[in-house]
Amino acid sequence: MPYKRPQPTYATIHFAACAGALLLLCSACGKKDDVTPVGSETPPAQNPGVSVSEGSGSAPSADAPGSVSPVAATVNGVSLQREELNMRVANALSNPQYAQLPPQTRQMLAKRMEDDMIQNFVTRVLLKTEAERAAVDVAESNVVAAISQIENGIPEGRTLQEMLAQSGTTMEQFRERLVEDIRIRELLSGKMDSLPKATDTEVEAYYAENPDEFTSGESMTARHILIKVEPDADAETKAAKRKIADGHREALLGGKDFAELAMEASEGPSGPQGGSLGTFGRGQMVKPFEDAAFAQEIDAIGEIVETRFGYHIIQVQKRDDAGVRSLDEARTEIEAKLNSDRQQETFAGFIEELRAKADITIAEAPGGLPAAGLEGSGLEGPGR
Repeated sequence: MPYKRPQPTYATIHFAACAGALLLLCSACGKKDDVTPVGSETPPAQNPGVSVSEGSGSAPSADAPGSVSPVAATVNGVSLQREELNMRVANALSNPQYAQLPPQTRQMLAKRMEDDMIQNFVTRVLLKTEAERAAVDVAESNVVAAISQIENGIPEGRTLQEMLAQSGTTMEQFRERLVEDIRIRELLSGKMDSLPKATDTEVEAYYAENPDEFTSGESMTARHILIKVEPDADAETKAAKRKIADGHREALLGGKDFAELAMEASEGPSGPQGGSLGTFGRGQMVKPFEDAAFAQEIDAIGEIVETRFGYHIIQVQKRDDAGVRSLDEARTEIEAKLNSDRQQETFAGFIEELRAKADITIAEAPGGLPAAGLEGSGLEGPGR
């Protein structure tokens, strides 16, 4: 699946008190011993349970031309060590979903992850500092409740104490990070709770100005069996593949269970799910497949369809007509969106104010890689 850039938003930070601490703990436990950080002999932060380490106030210059600064970023004297950043990126890239990416794509993805982690570091330090300046109080009952919530999210058979020991983090360090998270949450809550809620007039205006958001096109739920044919296959190979597809269709017409046959014979990724393609609308599948599917009757076994993926046998399970949701049906959704947009705008403005007053230094990344984006694969069609 494509990498989605995490954005430092009010919503994600507001709910980070428990989820963020658990994620930090799990990622620390998952660190690989053979990861070799690049470009620094400087040891990582002494506290592996805390994201930041105290620095000198700005990123130090490299010892020689072409060398890499041991500090990736500094915010008001608090620094993120490049070694720690490299380990976080390596940890993220160890996710199996990225294993098959080409080297160049992995390099671009690593750079993008690094950029995101640095920006999230900057945002966190700014909020942590502001919360401390504002002397935001954290009740012990909130800390206890957060720890209880974290313990409930730990996989069965593991304990918080075991995971802390494995990550090299003491309970004191973990609680310290948790208190910081809760303090930030309370700081933001104080700003957001006083914001005005969306009015009926605003809701009605949004509904009138954005009709496309409440109009749904025709959609369907379907499944298929795919017999793959390579694009450069010769006529003899195509004929053999077509014969296989014809045989499967005859079996279905004779009463063979579709899902069972899909699991046995489909050569697409959806095979193990009984050939299920889920629900999709027009424009989401390759044209020959779409035309055939939307012309089929529900539950019918369609004629063989040829696409660039190969030969398909389609069964439509459900069809939903196009329609428009009424204002009453959409009201709750619109209210939530308008309130969220207002919070996001307020949060963004607050962060910009903090950044304007801060001393922020971000060192150049090794190799001078551009901050290039990685496009997602999208939905190409029934090659699934």
